[in-house]
Amino acid sequence: MSDGQFLPSLLVYLLTAGVMTTAGVGLLASWPGLSWRQRLFAAPPATLAFWSLVLGMSATMAVRVSVVVAPLWAVTVVLSLRGLGELRRNRSLLTGRPCWALVACLAVPAVTLLPYFVFGLDDYPGSRFPDGWSYASYGQYLWTFPRGTGGDLGPVYEFAFHLANTRHVGSSLLGLLSCLTSPGDTQRAAGLLLAVVLFSFASACLLVAEVRALAHEHRILFVLCTVGSGWVLNAVDLTNYDNLVALSAWPAMTALVWVSPLASSAVWIGLGAWLAAMIYAYPEFGMVMGSAWALSAAWQVWQVRAPGTVSRALLGAATTLVLLGPNIPTMMRFFVSQASAGLSSGVRPGAGGFLALLIPRHVLNGLWGLGGEHQYLRLFWPRTFVAILLTSLLLAGLVRWARRREYGLLAAAVIPLGGGLIFLFVQAYPYGAFKMILSGWWVVLLASTEAVPSFALHRRRLLASACALVLLAIPVIAGGRSMLPLVREGQLTTMRDFRVAEHVASLVGDKPIGVFVEDAEAEHWATYFLRDVKMRLGTTRGYFDLDHVRRSVESDALPWSAVQYLLTDAWDPGPVVEGGGWTLAWQSRRYRLWATDPQGWAVVTRSSTPNGFEQGGGRQTFWMGGGATTFTVVTPQAGCLVWSARIFPGPRVSGPTRRLEVTYAGETPRIVIVTPPELQLQVPVRAGTSTVSFLPMDAANVPSATADQRELILGVADLSVGLRANPSKVVAVENPNGMEALNGQPFFWLGRDAAVVDVSAREPASVVLTGVAMLGPSVSGKPVRRLRITAGGASYETTLGNGAFALPVHVPAGTSRVWFEALDESNVPTLSNGDRRTLLLGIHDLQVSSPQDCATP
Repeated sequence: MSDGQFLPSLLVYLLTAGVMTTAGVGLLASWPGLSWRQRLFAAPPATLAFWSLVLGMSATMAVRVSVVVAPLWAVTVVLSLRGLGELRRNRSLLTGRPCWALVACLAVPAVTLLPYFVFGLDDYPGSRFPDGWSYASYGQYLWTFPRGTGGDLGPVYEFAFHLANTRHVGSSLLGLLSCLTSPGDTQRAAGLLLAVVLFSFASACLLVAEVRALAHEHRILFVLCTVGSGWVLNAVDLTNYDNLVALSAWPAMTALVWVSPLASSAVWIGLGAWLAAMIYAYPEFGMVMGSAWALSAAWQVWQVRAPGTVSRALLGAATTLVLLGPNIPTMMRFFVSQASAGLSSGVRPGAGGFLALLIPRHVLNGLWGLGGEHQYLRLFWPRTFVAILLTSLLLAGLVRWARRREYGLLAAAVIPLGGGLIFLFVQAYPYGAFKMILSGWWVVLLASTEAVPSFALHRRRLLASACALVLLAIPVIAGGRSMLPLVREGQLTTMRDFRVAEHVASLVGDKPIGVFVEDAEAEHWATYFLRDVKMRLGTTRGYFDLDHVRRSVESDALPWSAVQYLLTDAWDPGPVVEGGGWTLAWQSRRYRLWATDPQGWAVVTRSSTPNGFEQGGGRQTFWMGGGATTFTVVTPQAGCLVWSARIFPGPRVSGPTRRLEVTYAGETPRIVIVTPPELQLQVPVRAGTSTVSFLPMDAANVPSATADQRELILGVADLSVGLRANPSKVVAVENPNGMEALNGQPFFWLGRDAAVVDVSAREPASVVLTGVAMLGPSVSGKPVRRLRITAGGASYETTLGNGAFALPVHVPAGTSRVWFEALDESNVPTLSNGDRRTLLLGIHDLQVSSPQDCATP
């Protein structure tokens, strides 16, 4: 089942956890006021905070993670050796209850993430949400480039570039931990990162339980219920790495405030650094958690009232500000943008998550992470009953704190609970409620756990045991959910199914590939594992379909004419068959690699039809009618799209023939009459992306004999498309201002001197030069530019504005020269960007076609 992955995964996890523990002991060796047990339990979150602080500051200063990891690991090893020395002097910590408590902290993440260990920490994909790919991609970017590097980096790095002013720590930690799996491959470290941050969170909760002097069994109960809960599992499923990294900071800092001498400068400097690490890890909610911690810390300061405590606390605040340093403006902008998006009524981050919390009957057990947030119906009433009992325990715990005047803890509980309820009931934003609840989940469970012993008074031990069993329902229900992948193993896709794409690099060498993968997850991971291969995306799915990402990826894209291989899904469901003349070079469970036809190729990237596509004979068929059927097609060069299909008359129109209006390349629509059973059409297209639409012109004149009232005008099956390249083409361009690229197509600026375009034609003919004109910045106040075209000894003048143009010229057979000359005079002597060229008129995507090249329909 696991191909022997469990033991290696467990060993690397235990090794990392051991290093975090011993390094943390060494790091906290000089922390005043801590007992050895408290120092042991605080060690893992201390190491995680140390790593987060160093990596956050390094990213802020645009230092590559690959440069940082060696010295950071070296310091960690030195601290670990120091910690081992401290532990040797206190061997009693490694026996008895402290040891078993730490073993419990190690075990809880392993049980919560059991599928990750069974299938391999580096192979199990977790959830299918794309955030895991996003973190791995940004981690790879930070490993390879200084933060802020952009421009012509390839799709995965272009996407990652847009995250440069967001969060850095989670992705950087992937790079750090990749040194223990596969150095530089951030994806392989994802499972290990999840395991160690949950171990750190468990240790922080154990530290809180130790400081609160909970009974041994209640400590284990608290850790198990907090870390093994449904809300933590939800964060794992959503691959919220930054949120999970920051979870351990708040409880650890709270416990340290309770036990440390608050008049010590060292304590507050350490707490200030810890707070900076939390904010680096998760800026928007780090500030919320930091505010809640500051309230509880302020109450503790008030309670102690030791001389000099306030000034020392201000020193801690200054430490935080200094360590955040120049990144504060960027963090504040990010915080404001996230808060504005979360509180707005428009599109909000994670807006589709946990919508069941808006259904009244699911709210109560959903707020406890018992499945209601996912609208689970199985065992609904038992889970709701458990939620009622848990709510009673929570209220009893809060009342207990109030009676004991533990207002700092009450404030720490009210902020996440109150914020979560406001997000849910006022903002109707369940995802925001999830973030608030998760951030303060430890304090909610602390209140509930501390309520259990109060029921043991006055001979009510049986009731106390029942309360403990109610709390245990939290990890039992969450654990049952986490085990589902083990039951459904046959349906599992592992990262190996995507990682095999690395073989493509050795097959194509330095030749560019076009990626036409319809499945969003497969496309995302293909760009990651082929990040060093020259590529252009033909399909943009998932995160690549975001407007700002798509524009960025296309702005520096390779020309389609350079593409010699195509990567597609392993199975093409249609509705259009491509691949005529392609040669299959390689295939796997998820991908196929094709060597393209030297004469050209065509791939349909998007399709739509009003009546929808249907499955028939293993391939999609469809009925035209009720509007236009539209296809978006990518071709490497201009030519003729050859459409072929089996067609049959629809039942809503009498007679065998049908009239279709065919629209293509911005030309005037043409009417074609088609007769079943075969369809053969040739449609001219430009190089790049074109849209072709087919609109039935026959009106429905036969009533439907069935309940299906759709306009079924023309049935289409086995639709295929291929490209016959034009013999007329632009061979070369000589331009005094040089050649550039825009959106993967050639671009040049006309200046004072003419540009020369070499055009080849099969025979003497009138050809049409088409492209897109852009007004140059060297002339202001004029809405058009004058242009002289000279070819074959004849010339004429025309005017062009911003937008598409078509310029007719007559050329002889073979290769001939066409001169483009801008006639306007420059009235802007110096451009604002410092460019000294005269830029009168831009010409983008210049192409040539001839009526003789492609028979029109």
